[in-house]
Amino acid sequence: MTKGNGEAKKRVLLVDDEPQILRLRADILQRQGHEVETACSLEQARAVWRRGTYSLIIVDLRQQPKEALVFCEELKREDPDQLVAFLTAPMIYVPRNACPDDVIPKEDGPQEFVERVQALLA
Repeated sequence: MTKGNGEAKKRVLLVDDEPQILRLRADILQRQGHEVETACSLEQARAVWRRGTYSLIIVDLRQQPKEALVFCEELKREDPDQLVAFLTAPMIYVPRNACPDDVIPKEDGPQEFVERVQALLA
């Protein structure tokens, strides 16, 4: 499938344990032309992920920061090209290593969220 401008549609897996926020962010990305699948836990995300399935995986770190980092490392071991971004609150420290590809501050508004996602998917 393609977007109106001829670009291939990107598949995004969005992981967040807050249903309202999950739906809101999914809706924002869908309006940008992306195909979005959601997971309410890291366990559910593990169950649906398959190599090459998603252009980007976005994980809210609030739910389980250490487990999210382990999940990211597992994804990168299986598929080094898998793009992963973490959504973070200001007080969560994310060590600089091969994972994630980007850290998106939660306090950013919808426009900044879209811009960061679009930059990753470019």
